[in-house]
Amino acid sequence: MMKATGIIPRLSTLLITMMSLLPCKSQGIDFINTSANHIVFNGDNWTSLRHLLSNKKMWKDGKFQVVHIGDSHIQPDIVTAKIRHAMQRRWGNGGRGLLSALKLANTNGPSDYCLESTSSVRQSSRILQSRWANEMGLTGVAVGFRDSTTSLTATLKTEDSAFDHITILHAPNGGFDTAVCNETGIKAARLSPWATRFDIQHPSHTITLDKLPCSSDFYGAVVSGPSTGVVVHTIGNNGATYSSYNKIANYGEQMKVLSPSLIIVSLGTNEAFGSTNSLDSKIDVFVSDLKRHNPDAKILLTTPMECFRKGRVNPSIATVRDIIMDYGRNHNIAVWDFYTVAGGQGSSRKWVDTGLLSSRDRIHCTDSGYELQGILLSDALIEALTR
Repeated sequence: MMKATGIIPRLSTLLITMMSLLPCKSQGIDFINTSANHIVFNGDNWTSLRHLLSNKKMWKDGKFQVVHIGDSHIQPDIVTAKIRHAMQRRWGNGGRGLLSALKLANTNGPSDYCLESTSSVRQSSRILQSRWANEMGLTGVAVGFRDSTTSLTATLKTEDSAFDHITILHAPNGGFDTAVCNETGIKAARLSPWATRFDIQHPSHTITLDKLPCSSDFYGAVVSGPSTGVVVHTIGNNGATYSSYNKIANYGEQMKVLSPSLIIVSLGTNEAFGSTNSLDSKIDVFVSDLKRHNPDAKILLTTPMECFRKGRVNPSIATVRDIIMDYGRNHNIAVWDFYTVAGGQGSSRKWVDTGLLSSRDRIHCTDSGYELQGILLSDALIEALTR
């Protein structure tokens, strides 16, 4: 635990920030359990992460990489953006990171980047579909282009996000190996069967790769800048569960291209709308695969907050929360218990009343609610990484 002298100023700042997010109709957020807003380590030791963060010369390619995997709560990148901005303010901006092909696959995505192709999409697949028309990859979406070559443009919309290389994520060993950029041919470096990197001469906020062979399925791209710093990648997919990600072949091995030091997994809400039988086993399959192929990465599981189902509080959310907490204790995996931090039993009604949880479906947060979740998790992470 941190000394009390450090906790009080931080919590005061946190509460002021949280209050600023509330709609005018709100009466306060005293139901948020800030005293529980800590990482529960369950015997895991994060000393290596703290040591790494304090020794930037040890960072591979000058980056400290974080990956946040989740469902529809994570897909818009509102929660993860708060984590990204908080960590980059403290340890430097290493770049934007993963750009998933979400919009090319006809689903919603973050608003701060755009991926465009001159070739029309022949077919696409999303992780929740029962049958995939494409070979699925790391991002949980896959796109097949109609033409054999394309021009692919990646654009970042924020001023501090210029990048000097782009890595194309794709189905194994197919295409994406040469391109023309600014009328100059550039060669690629194959990083893995699922990833091909192009270096760019000058940092830019937008890049177009022309005459790009695209004979295999496209998953997204990774961009980062020339500066040493933190990169926080978002992998979020509507309706996703642990089982969904377990269906993707070689998932942990594909993750290696991101060189993660910390992997955050925020799943569980969708499991609470079906059977929770064998959930611990499904978590173990996913976590074990990630650890086997990324042995230096620490894993952080998060629990889902209370929500509704068919007009009533969904009791299975508490069950899922307990399963995740038990898994962490039994396998020495760190957990952030958002269920408790958000207020625990009965808190979802208060989140609705204060405009933090959608009054329409009472499952998804409003933008303010997701921003609050991101602030809370950022605070818990920075405490854990600097104690």
